[in-house]
Amino acid sequence: MESKKDGAVYPELLSISAVYDTNGDAVNYVAIAKDITSVKQNERTINQLSFYDSLTCLPNRKMVLEHVEEILTKRKTPSTNAPKAHKSQLFGAILFIDLDNFKNINDTKGHPIGDLFLQQVAVRLSECMEDRSMVARFGGDEFIVVLTPSNLEKIQAKHEENIIHKIQSALSSPITLNEESFDVSSSIGFAEIDHITHTAADVFKNAELAMYEAKAAGRSQICYYSVRMQEKLLSKMNLELALRDAITNDEFELYYQPQFDRLGNIQGVEALIRWFHPTQGLISPMQFIPLAEESKLIISIGDWVIRTACLQLKKWQTSSNLQHATISVNVSALQFSQDDFVTSVEAILREIDVPPKQLQIELTESMLVADKEIIAHKMGELKQLGIQFSLDDFGTGYSSLSYLQKLPFDQLKIDQSFVRGLSSHDEDSSLAFAIAAMGSSLGLEVIAEGVETQAQLDLLKQCGCDLFQGYFLGYPVPVSELENRFSQRDR
Repeated sequence: MESKKDGAVYPELLSISAVYDTNGDAVNYVAIAKDITSVKQNERTINQLSFYDSLTCLPNRKMVLEHVEEILTKRKTPSTNAPKAHKSQLFGAILFIDLDNFKNINDTKGHPIGDLFLQQVAVRLSECMEDRSMVARFGGDEFIVVLTPSNLEKIQAKHEENIIHKIQSALSSPITLNEESFDVSSSIGFAEIDHITHTAADVFKNAELAMYEAKAAGRSQICYYSVRMQEKLLSKMNLELALRDAITNDEFELYYQPQFDRLGNIQGVEALIRWFHPTQGLISPMQFIPLAEESKLIISIGDWVIRTACLQLKKWQTSSNLQHATISVNVSALQFSQDDFVTSVEAILREIDVPPKQLQIELTESMLVADKEIIAHKMGELKQLGIQFSLDDFGTGYSSLSYLQKLPFDQLKIDQSFVRGLSSHDEDSSLAFAIAAMGSSLGLEVIAEGVETQAQLDLLKQCGCDLFQGYFLGYPVPVSELENRFSQRDR
């Protein structure tokens, strides 16, 4: 380092060359000095870009990965003076922090406000750091905190001032930007760095998996990684792979649950999908439908259901007992939101050539919360084809008379939760009466599902319900069993 005339110190690159005489002896030296201030500044800039996040100035993904790898290296090669590591000893841990609903801020307020929000979160997290703990921005709205063994001791001892408590406290207060307040909510995954941890990637994978478990638990939670999570993830992956092949391998089947009028005549059926895995047997829809939604396989599965139901309607056109029956199919929000949903249904109806009025689409209340205009437009187009609509699970969530008046529903389905506890004096009975009366006043057919006793059936008839469905009247059964039941009844 050299100093300028004004005393300022600057970095200098000095090269010295010897000058030799005819005998080969060094007689002089030539020194050339070069100011490399700009070179050093460029090096610092490159280092900053390589290891630090440009928005928050926190260490970035690359730096935090190298930091954890360094912890693992020191664990594998302890110093001679250090005590021998015990198998249960922890060398640190990481917190994988994901901000809940941050996308809403970007979408509604714009990315500049979103960037300011992330910067404030970074400041709050940095203020929580202690000892050699590190906070980094992993990407997007994800942050990483690397905990030291001393941090873990406080956590295990449930010390009031442990770092997790500090972080949760720091992220519990709203952030004010441009005089507008925004709530901070985060899901946190926790993974330890112990004697069996192989690589930094393993730690981050475990912590991220725990974070997703925290989100699944309702967000604003902290979840600790366990081997069970890994097993659950592997099982889920295997099930998704099997689900992708299920349609091709013809492993799905539609069961049909009958729906009766007040006189006991069958008026329709609800189509319910069943999956018969070649080795696992019957897999519950409660298990695979959420996975199909998450993986978007529900789109192709839903198309299969509609097509299969239409093929069954076609076969029933020659049946004296079922030729006028309606088949109700459940359509998911994701399937209904597809741009080509209407044209796809129309193509199936034309190809199979069945009366559209005998196909009924069931939509749930939760689907009607967003994009009402788009939903109304699609329903209108399908209604023009002759398709009927049923509002499923009515009364369980977003009940509103406005969409019952504006959307072209034909049927209102009373949720089984109101039917299950029916008696002559309880609140469920009052609600069932109110829903049935409201549906009738709007010109809608009212059907009650989940009917399991004669008493429930009698009360629902008193409520003014038009149709009834449930185990007391008929279980979901394969089509052959359904057809056999009504052919016997006819004879």
